[in-house]
Amino acid sequence: MFQGNTFQKGCGCYSQNQMMNTTNCLPIQPCATNTQMQTMGGYNCGTKTNIAPPVCHPVQEKVVHTYETTIVPHIFPSHTKMIHHHMYQLQNHYPHTVSNEVEQCCVQQNCGC
Repeated sequence: MFQGNTFQKGCGCYSQNQMMNTTNCLPIQPCATNTQMQTMGGYNCGTKTNIAPPVCHPVQEKVVHTYETTIVPHIFPSHTKMIHHHMYQLQNHYPHTVSNEVEQCCVQQNCGC
């Protein structure tokens, strides 16, 4: 295991960049952890490891947009009223008849004695 970017080669600790520049890199051993240091008398390959207080960075905020669809029905009622009109036409009829009459009269004439 490694702590941060520090590795141990042989009996010395090297940073990761130093390890890349050295020629004889194998075998690579990790630096001792705090628990291992305490059991070894507080030393890591002859050097003491100090732990600094943690650095607390500001919270990184991630914004996630969610969308929701809500259907709002709009109702526009209408009504058609049918009115049926019935009209009565009152017609006055005056029937008229024509009649012909022939009146006859008789006149009697005596011609002679």
